[in-house]
Amino acid sequence: MFYIFADSDGHLASVAENLIEPMEGYTIIETDIVYDYNRIRLVDGSIKELPPLPDSIPYIEESTDRIPTLSKDRIPTLSKDIEMMNAIIGLSEELEKLKGDNK
Repeated sequence: MFYIFADSDGHLASVAENLIEPMEGYTIIETDIVYDYNRIRLVDGSIKELPPLPDSIPYIEESTDRIPTLSKDRIPTLSKDIEMMNAIIGLSEELEKLKGDNK
């Protein structure tokens, strides 16, 4: 597996079965180990597993007076970088399939 991490903060950006072209701002790590995507980060060039979440999270009541509301035009969306990277990964995987069919 190829795990693709953002250089900015080490979060997992994507995963691919086939090698993809390196992209500026991202680090690609190849490993046979299968990780839980929600529990890994890239730290000092190595994949580190985060500790598991607690079974229960204590309930803390907070005032709703300070919670901002979002208008429809401000709802967060996927960043363009991640969308583009996933498109490149898909194209790369399709290219590999085509190369295999031509052998």
